Amino acid sequence: MFKIIYFFNFFVLTCINTLFLVYIYMTKIIVCFNFKYATASILLNALLSLSSGGFFIGDTMNAVDRFLSQKDEIVNDYNNKLGLAKTAIKYKIQAPILKEFLKEHGVKTRSLSESKRIYKVNEDFFNKIDTEEKAYILGFSYADGCVSKDYRVFKFGLQARDIDILQKIKKAMKSDHKITKYIASGKYKVIQFAVTSKKICSDLKKHGCINKKTFLVKFPDINKELLRHFIRGYTDGDGYVSSKEKVVSIIGTEDFCLSLSDIFKEKFMIKGTIRTAGECKNNNIKEIRFRVRESYRILKWLYSDCNIYLDRKKEEAEKIVENKRVLSSDYIGVEKRVNKNSTKWGCRIKVGKNRIRIGLFNTEIEAAEAYDEYILNNNIKNRFGKIRALNFYK
Repeated sequence: MFKIIYFFNFFVLTCINTLFLVYIYMTKIIVCFNFKYATASILLNALLSLSSGGFFIGDTMNAVDRFLSQKDEIVNDYNNKLGLAKTAIKYKIQAPILKEFLKEHGVKTRSLSESKRIYKVNEDFFNKIDTEEKAYILGFSYADGCVSKDYRVFKFGLQARDIDILQKIKKAMKSDHKITKYIASGKYKVIQFAVTSKKICSDLKKHGCINKKTFLVKFPDINKELLRHFIRGYTDGDGYVSSKEKVVSIIGTEDFCLSLSDIFKEKFMIKGTIRTAGECKNNNIKEIRFRVRESYRILKWLYSDCNIYLDRKKEEAEKIVENKRVLSSDYIGVEKRVNKNSTKWGCRIKVGKNRIRIGLFNTEIEAAEAYDEYILNNNIKNRFGKIRALNFYK
């Protein structure tokens, strides 16, 4: 009976002592960490329960003191890319407890993929399209980018001569990924820039750049101020700009080309010609093509005052724009007439072998409108039997 009472008293005193220590160290943790009470309880309970398992070296309470005294070192080690698991092992603390500790101290914890990342990249680059570079690269991604089926890898594969644009994209995304070179089909020199990131692929998907997009892509919702940068990026990828032919054409789905036509019609009162692209067997792939005067106005808008572009496309665009400057007007059939007293705008049209002068006008727009009115009133057609091209789409 005496032994039972002795062990009972010993058990009660041990429990009281343990509870007292729990109270002391709970208060200590809350003060030092500025934790919420529940988080502090989880931490202390974990420490107490794991001490018996040998996870900590020495007495549990000494481990708590050591952990509290090293809190600044813990944060620094984690921020210096030591990683959650290695930091936890170094300071002999469970990873979930360490993660909770970092959150309470305002430290943004990295995901597993981020902690394993070898190469750096700005994973939030496509989160919001709010700069010229982001709009351009999104457009270029629509044309020449590729998102893997599992939405983990995003890459570009281009001919070797276009390495300049991949270097610009790499710099804009703050990436140190390598641009690799290889031979495709045994003869073509190809370069590739690939990034493994679920976050980037997810953001691209949100903006409409999906896996196997070729026959499905639709024009995205882009800020009007950044619209020309997106279109320039797409044109650099899937556009054709020729200074010799003085023509611009862009390939895309029918929906995408119709959206482009609407944009150019609103901006310049021109719509371009949409037709099935080359030898493409899929009827949903179209080409929107623009004549000389239309090309000049579009290219001037796309490539003037821009910071990111494909070098060879911009060179072709500048040649077309430069050659167009010798013409006195951007409009069909309109020319500037200058004399000593005034400057007028004249318009004329060639019908068969005859050149017909329509008149002189005070402004370039008035002359262009008069040209269109003359064609419509006289039902003047081209060699295909359709109404002659107009300055303003009607």
